[in-house]
Amino acid sequence: MDPAAINELLYASSDDESFNEYDDSSDEYFPGDNEEPEVSDDSNVSSDSEDDIISDDWETNRNEEPQFIPFTGNPGFNTISNLSTWYNTDVVELKKFLGLTILMGYLKFPTLRTYWSQNEIDNQPIFGKTMSRHRYETILRSLCFYQPNLVDHSDRLHKISNVTNHIIKNIRTKYHPNENLSLDESLMLWRGRLSFRQYIPSKGHKYGIKFYELCTKDGFILDMMIYKGKVTIEDSRGVTFGIVAKLMEPYLGKGHTVYMDNFYNSDNPKDTLNAKLRKGEVAHVQKGNIHVIKYNDKRDVCMISTKQKLDFVEVTDRFGRKKMKPNIIVDYNNNMSGIDRADQMISYYPTPRKCL
Repeated sequence: MDPAAINELLYASSDDESFNEYDDSSDEYFPGDNEEPEVSDDSNVSSDSEDDIISDDWETNRNEEPQFIPFTGNPGFNTISNLSTWYNTDVVELKKFLGLTILMGYLKFPTLRTYWSQNEIDNQPIFGKTMSRHRYETILRSLCFYQPNLVDHSDRLHKISNVTNHIIKNIRTKYHPNENLSLDESLMLWRGRLSFRQYIPSKGHKYGIKFYELCTKDGFILDMMIYKGKVTIEDSRGVTFGIVAKLMEPYLGKGHTVYMDNFYNSDNPKDTLNAKLRKGEVAHVQKGNIHVIKYNDKRDVCMISTKQKLDFVEVTDRFGRKKMKPNIIVDYNNNMSGIDRADQMISYYPTPRKCL
């Protein structure tokens, strides 16, 4: 195709007849955004890598006026590359971008192109009316949340830490949880190359990025800590102690009760209670306000509590049979489901999207 014709197609407006008749199934060209970018005389940028391009995009967005950035001198890009037509975005456009990304979690299609398909079966007009696919892919590829010269590169999460910290800060100031909180691990699927990728056989995804999360009973995530290796947290009292102390720091002394599994216990109840029990029997040890129990149902279950004294309550199992159980175990079962509930709700509307 003639280069002049390609440029004409790239900068076609929404009123152009060639743009309106564009068939998304064709691979001959990529239509430009509905608005023609403003070209600046001194906006030439030379870059040797994709990371430099993303950094340049961040810097150019600091200008007040939208600016067209032609990428020249890089053999990896040509005149029909998405990045060759980059111009500054703004808050309104980024909100549209995030809105479409969230909507993709609700409308599941096999490929990104399908959302802008003109096929009668797959056609979703909201995507084309909000933003062109060309522009969406360009933002997706260029999205960057940090300035390379202003971050600590020794931090493995320096590319996203300012965003996650800002979100957590807003949650702490705007949302006030109820009494019962739960703390546990979660795993986000990731099979790419990553130095702190984890393998947890008990999780559904098995491979991915591990999170330590503090949640409410109904699954609202209050705080989280991303595992990034041995440098995740340093505490003289132990790693698990440091994790709990950091996540619970804003909520200490406010009457909250936190439920955790035995990974975070400073004392192993099995070492305290060595009694062999029959089904339905309980062993109990108390020291101050710390209660350690061992209960046998189908197997031995050991728990530590600083909130409740040992008592028995009547419960009904899934078969409608009534039986007595220790109140500490019943309370744990009723309030420890926050992390699982959060993972369940996230799985319904997955929004992660690979960059281009």
